[in-house]
Amino acid sequence: MAARLPGADVDRLTGQIAGLKLLPRHVGDLLAHLEAQAGSLASGAAIGPSALRRLLDVLAADHPAVKWMCCDGCGAQMPLPYRKDGASICDSCYRYAHLKVCVRCGQTGHPACREG
Repeated sequence: MAARLPGADVDRLTGQIAGLKLLPRHVGDLLAHLEAQAGSLASGAAIGPSALRRLLDVLAADHPAVKWMCCDGCGAQMPLPYRKDGASICDSCYRYAHLKVCVRCGQTGHPACREG
């Protein structure tokens, strides 16, 4: 990781990564993604494992070359708690993607309740 971040303090970088407390499975997914997508630290793309988002959040504060993930729907840099088609999206894009037609009135909107 230090080779991809010029001028990075290796001890601080090690502490930041250890502070994420990733499970071995998540570390494996993250390493596989970083090897396959060499530019993912600086791209801002919303595609990758959830551990990548956490790593970018930690590294972007100290390293100008690292970009936070941008929402795949609107491109905004904000918390991206949801996934759609393998990409991270914000709350607003999630709500827009989950509009339903009401069975009573026929209008499109956010579901308030479900009839079973």
